[in-house]
Amino acid sequence: MKLFVSLILLLTTITVVITAKKMIHPTVNICLRNDPNLSACFKENFKKMLPLMKSGIPEMNIVPIEPVHVEKVRMDFPQSQSVKLTADLKDMKVWGLGSTIVDDITVQSIGDTLTMNIDLIIPSITMVSDYTAVGKFLVLNIDAVGNYTGDFRDLHVKTKWTSKLYKKKDRDHLSWQCNIEQLTIKKLSIQFNNLFGNQTELTDNTNKVINENIDSLYDEISPVIKETINSVATNIVNHVYDLFPLDVLFPKS
Repeated sequence: MKLFVSLILLLTTITVVITAKKMIHPTVNICLRNDPNLSACFKENFKKMLPLMKSGIPEMNIVPIEPVHVEKVRMDFPQSQSVKLTADLKDMKVWGLGSTIVDDITVQSIGDTLTMNIDLIIPSITMVSDYTAVGKFLVLNIDAVGNYTGDFRDLHVKTKWTSKLYKKKDRDHLSWQCNIEQLTIKKLSIQFNNLFGNQTELTDNTNKVINENIDSLYDEISPVIKETINSVATNIVNHVYDLFPLDVLFPKS
C-alpha cells in the first residue's frame, strides 16, 4: 500500500512538473541550482525576456510594462530663490522600462533560496501625467491644473534581491524582495504646462528655472523613479515565482 501511495505521489509530481514546464515561455532556460554558471544562465534569461515584457507574457503571468501605470505621486520641490512648488501627479504613464539592459548579474544559491545582485541600465524613461500644483514663482502665486512630462536619460540602477520560501499547495515557492541600493540619472528634465493658464511666457520661465536647478531637485525626483522600478520588477518576479514551483523554475538537477 505504501509503495502504491508513493508511486501515485511520484506520478502526480512528475505530471505537475511537466505541465508547468509546458507553460513556461520557450525562450526561458531552466537554470539548475548546482550550475557553476548560474549567474550567466539568469542573465541570458533576463536578456531574452525583457524585450517580450513590453507587450506582456501571458503564459508566465507577466503583464505589459509599456506603459506602466502609477496611480499618484507627490513631488515637493524645495524653496529656491524664484520657485516653490508642490505638485500632485495622478494617472501617470511610464514608458521606457521595456528597453532595460542587464549590465551585470550575480546569483548565489543558499540552500533552497537565492540572492541576486543585478545592475541595470535604462536608456530613457518618460513619465506623463495629469497634475495639480500650488506654489509661487517670484511674487506670483501658482494654483494650476495641467499635464506633466518628465524625461530621464541614461539611468544606472544597482539592485539587491533576497528571497524566502513559502508553501503553496504543498509545493515550495520563492517570494522576492528588491532593494534599490543606488540610482544615478545622467540627464533629466521636467515640464509642467499651463502653470499660469494662457500666459505661456510665465509658464516657460518657471519651467526654465526649475530645470536650471534640477540637480537640487534630485532627492525629490529619484524616489518616484525608484518606487516605479522597484514595484514593476518585484511584481513581475513574484508573479512568475508564484505561478511556478521552485523545483520547476530552479531544480536541483
